[in-house]
Amino acid sequence: MLSIQRLSRNANIYGLAKTINHNKNAISAFVNYNKTFMTDATLINKNKLVNEECVISDSINGSIRVVKLNPGKDNINNYLSPKHLSLLNENLSIYNKSPITEFIVLDSVTPGSIVSKGYDTEFIRSLSTLPDEERVTKTISLIKSSYDLANQLTNAKKPVVALLNGESQNVFNSFSALAPFRISTEFTKWSMNNLKKGLLPDLATTTTIPRVTTLGGLNGQLGIYLLLTGDVLSGEDAYIAGITTHYIPYDAVDQACLLYKSDAADELDGVDLGGRRIIKKKKGGG
Repeated sequence: MLSIQRLSRNANIYGLAKTINHNKNAISAFVNYNKTFMTDATLINKNKLVNEECVISDSINGSIRVVKLNPGKDNINNYLSPKHLSLLNENLSIYNKSPITEFIVLDSVTPGSIVSKGYDTEFIRSLSTLPDEERVTKTISLIKSSYDLANQLTNAKKPVVALLNGESQNVFNSFSALAPFRISTEFTKWSMNNLKKGLLPDLATTTTIPRVTTLGGLNGQLGIYLLLTGDVLSGEDAYIAGITTHYIPYDAVDQACLLYKSDAADELDGVDLGGRRIIKKKKGGG
């Protein structure tokens, strides 16, 4: 894995890492752990859902809507297909309009495993072998659904939290970068390895990823480096680099989400999620 300490000698990473560990310990002490990772209940839930829709809905405490990617037997890597994108668009659209939804969480049915590896490169390559009319139709469908989802995330009326609790790659990370809140955990393995597969970074990622990085230079050099090399970031490295806005132990994520109170956030013009305060931009001028 890529070591952020190797990339930025001038950054006080050690101090940041100590702060993260301190916060992690504080959260761990606060939350009464109910281990769910790879317990029997998790495995039963995974097996139950494996044959259902590739995108399913859940909730935390009723008002926190969770949209989960669900790998099927033929899609263990959780590749994003036009059907995935269409269902994600549909769920986000419904929850954005819902009066009881406080915010939306993007997650996976398989915690600590594979969140999504982006587009299936074999599917992309197969498009070139199709007859002209079919190739154009399927290509337009994929591109349109992708940019529709990007538009939904960018203009969402409700806050969106992308939970990167496992291995996430390529276009899924491109979508996640558009969410205002991005959470990494001890299971996070973040990478952009399009170039290794012979594909250019998609969905304007050469702009969005360098824009969110907060380390390695003022012009997004770290983001460009990650796009060129495909190096893997752990959860703590992703947080330090600015790829994610929060690092929270997996067991504490649900509790951290419950700390979010929309009424208090509106009054204070801020959001307190898992101990780190994020100031919301005021609408209008100023």
